[in-house]
Amino acid sequence: ERWRQAGKFAKLAGLFFPAGLLAACLRGRAEGWGAARVALAALALAACLEAPQLVVASRSPGVTDVLVGAFAAAAGWFAARVHREGLALPFAVSW
Repeated sequence: ERWRQAGKFAKLAGLFFPAGLLAACLRGRAEGWGAARVALAALALAACLEAPQLVVASRSPGVTDVLVGAFAAAAGWFAARVHREGLALPFAVSW
């Protein structure tokens, strides 16, 4: 059961990490955001994507899913900010 849960969280993080990467490429007002705003935006994104599970009978949303998704999206954003050269092979290897 523990491995199944870890696999679920890894898959969830793999879905949200690219969202953070893409968000870091946004131009305009979001370009100068600090850590607090990024964390709140990632948390809002994860909560909004988990909310539709409230109306699907076969699914149930979880707070840990929201937190893992928010952390992964924020990590993707910070990773893209650290690696200014883009999504190259050294970037993928370093993460």
